[in-house]
Amino acid sequence: MATHRASTGLVRMLRNAQLYPQSVFSGANVAHKSSCNSIRCNSSNANHLCASRGIRSPSLHNQQQNHLQHGGQHHFSSIGAERLSGGSVFRLRAVTEVESASAPPSKALVPKTKVEIMELPTSEESDKLLRIRHSCAHIMAMAVQRLFKDAQVTIGPAIERGFYYDFDIKEPLTPVDLKKIRREMQKIVRSNLPFVREEVSASEAQTRIQAINEPYKLQILESILKRDPTQSITIYHIGAEGDKQHWWDLCAGPHVDSTGAIDPESFDLESVAGGGLVYWHPNGAIIRHVIESFWKELHLDRGYSLVYSPHIAKVDLWKTSGHFDFYKENMYAQMKVEDEEYQLKPMNCPCHVYERSGTMHGLFRVRGFTQDDAHIFCLPSQITAEIRGVLDLVEDVLGVFGFTKFEINLSTRPGEERSDEIWVQAEAALAEALADKGWAYKVDAGGGAFYGPKIDIKIQDAIGRKWQCSTIQLDFNLPERFEIEYTDSDASKQQPIMIHRAIFGSLERFFGILIENYAGAFPLWLAPKQVRLLTVNDDVLPYATKIAAQMKKAGIRVEINGGASIPKLIRNSQKAKTPLTCVVGVKEAEQDTLSVRLYGGQELGALPADVVINKLKRAIAAKGSFEVDDAAVVDVQLQE
Repeated sequence: MATHRASTGLVRMLRNAQLYPQSVFSGANVAHKSSCNSIRCNSSNANHLCASRGIRSPSLHNQQQNHLQHGGQHHFSSIGAERLSGGSVFRLRAVTEVESASAPPSKALVPKTKVEIMELPTSEESDKLLRIRHSCAHIMAMAVQRLFKDAQVTIGPAIERGFYYDFDIKEPLTPVDLKKIRREMQKIVRSNLPFVREEVSASEAQTRIQAINEPYKLQILESILKRDPTQSITIYHIGAEGDKQHWWDLCAGPHVDSTGAIDPESFDLESVAGGGLVYWHPNGAIIRHVIESFWKELHLDRGYSLVYSPHIAKVDLWKTSGHFDFYKENMYAQMKVEDEEYQLKPMNCPCHVYERSGTMHGLFRVRGFTQDDAHIFCLPSQITAEIRGVLDLVEDVLGVFGFTKFEINLSTRPGEERSDEIWVQAEAALAEALADKGWAYKVDAGGGAFYGPKIDIKIQDAIGRKWQCSTIQLDFNLPERFEIEYTDSDASKQQPIMIHRAIFGSLERFFGILIENYAGAFPLWLAPKQVRLLTVNDDVLPYATKIAAQMKKAGIRVEINGGASIPKLIRNSQKAKTPLTCVVGVKEAEQDTLSVRLYGGQELGALPADVVINKLKRAIAAKGSFEVDDAAVVDVQLQE
């Protein structure tokens, strides 16, 4: 797959506004692999969904591409900074029953599992979980330094629903290393070592830090004393000083009483540093394709138009836009093409392909990513209506994926940027649009960018975690820099307002959120394989092949599996979290039926093949679930 491709975008012209120089928008389409369980990410290369309107252009801004392997192998290319992140694995409660396999008749038993998703309390909501998570962070750091003698620690806090520690380590951690670290953590937990709080003077803390050659701890100590030179320093020990099993760090606490207070099976780890460039393999690629197709169709239906643009531009463009002046130190080096200087853009829309390695975090923070940007150029009097339209679009798009709980922030003027009049008008327009929508919001006073106020929207996933996704940002700066004008009703030239807006934010990040939210069990319309046909033997393969061809013609993603026992094939299909599993035996082939089982184990019995296909088509088109009414099941069973 190519690492660079043409970018996609959308443009829509608003009434009453004739716009002159059009801005550059970029985008593209690439691909990805996912399985299903907890996030494990590999990286290389990405994209950008872009749109503009008025010019209104959503665009798929392409940067390279990204690879997520869910529940599989990691590969990390960074050397030096490494972050290990942990979280609870008890967020899903599985209720397992044992049942006999369906057609063909078999005495083999297969598990039937119903998954109940529980909303995990935050560290702020539960003091007990705060202590457990914070203590897990220390136990993880102790395990890492036991296994990797050259590893140096920085900070390791509990976070909202997990914990992490940052390390300086010579070689990037591998999947095998993560397993070793987890086992070492379990040993520490089972040793039931005490957590001991000690208060020392600053000079004593400094002496101890220098003795173990931990420069980052020394920096942390200096930052503490800078805030308050008289502050006493607290240290938390795991185990008793002088013992072989002893470790300590600067820490304000709190912690559990001993490592034995933690369930050794209740945590999992991931490494969140890396190259930050994602390769999209077949399963993830098809999901991405479905998401992008839905996104494009919806935007075209709402009056947006597509545009395409490249990933690099002459340096002059970045100087005009202001990116060169503001972000020069964080931009890739210039490249000379036929005596002219070109440069990749470091920031968002379009052409984003730069993040520092220390900020990488799986799919949630990558070096090259895809933004579903839009740029709406409108009159000042149109701001409220346009913002309200974007809020409606945000609700419609995110609602399709099951996100209905939002946290809204309105960020206002920082310092003395721009004139009071335009800021007051813009902030009032944003507030009015939110009020008209009926959405409660918080004001982030002074949190706006230098070029305009903004609305940030966080979504809440199935277990209560909040993720920053959508942003609606007013921009007074770029229309002025590019001398964009429209002809007003009195024939005078006026400068429009530009609205940046993104709904997913970053497609890679949103994809990671979806995996976490669905726990890998993608809904029917998104699932990489929607149906698996399980063949009892080779004699029924022609029938299965015929049904698969009919499904593919109907736009259904289907795969034929055989060569193993039916119970094993069913287990594999359930493990892959396939929405629909259909057993194909001799009886099914003779009667032109399929024996249907839903993900989770619910059996629907033998159904006519054409009924199954039609119900799949309707469910996928409606982005809903495959359902069969009781009467239909009874009718089929009576026919047997």
